[in-house]
Amino acid sequence: MVIDGILYPVDTLKTRTIQGMPPLQLRNFPSLWNGIEAALLPAVPAAASFFVTYEGMRVACDTHLPPSLSSTSTFLAAGVAEAVSCVVRVPAELVKMRMQVNRDSSIAAAMTSTWEQGGLRALYKGLGATLLLDLPFAVVQFPLFEALKTEIRGWRRSHGDADPSTSASDGAFAGGVAGGIAALITTPMDVIRTRHVLRQQPAGTVSFVDTAALIYQSGGLAQFWVGVVPRVGYMFLGGVVYLGTYNYCCITLTRLLG
Repeated sequence: MVIDGILYPVDTLKTRTIQGMPPLQLRNFPSLWNGIEAALLPAVPAAASFFVTYEGMRVACDTHLPPSLSSTSTFLAAGVAEAVSCVVRVPAELVKMRMQVNRDSSIAAAMTSTWEQGGLRALYKGLGATLLLDLPFAVVQFPLFEALKTEIRGWRRSHGDADPSTSASDGAFAGGVAGGIAALITTPMDVIRTRHVLRQQPAGTVSFVDTAALIYQSGGLAQFWVGVVPRVGYMFLGGVVYLGTYNYCCITLTRLLG
């Protein structure tokens, strides 16, 4: 919730840039927070569902997979956890984006207008595109996050640190780098997902492949990288706070409960 609250204007700028909207005038600065309530409401259940699944899957994989496949546990855990989290948050993502581009003025209006376009199916219009975006993002970010923490622990050990465990600041650094790299790699899918969700056609009448083709026709490959700077910045800062906090909580809870 803290991340969404602090970095939400950057996310709005990214969404508006992808949609090709003109720059905001100073008097319209407050509109950068349009739809923030839609982002905050699912923040806790979406994050909780992710980490409960992620940690549970890692334990299950480490327990049941043979040693030769142990390195795949983070990939599998991140992918399954992200899929579960997407089901929780996709309707809120759709509502949030509609408000960010000033298509609706409230959550109720966005929910009503979306429901009229196809009911529950319309609320999950962007589920397929979101999975194609967020699953690759998660399977890049989390293995990279864990690998960077391992490298940091190794570096500390090689320099004579008696307690080479990963600190909160180490977790924040690893999280920021992992988030920024994952964001850069998956930017084209974010552009497709955003354009697809915000298209006016009723749910089910246009696929995300159609949306990708339309984006390409509008300006070639360069159009798939629109909004890359605010996206990478958002995910880098988000990774610092989000995974830094996660790492700190893991360390603290392990000490308290261990």
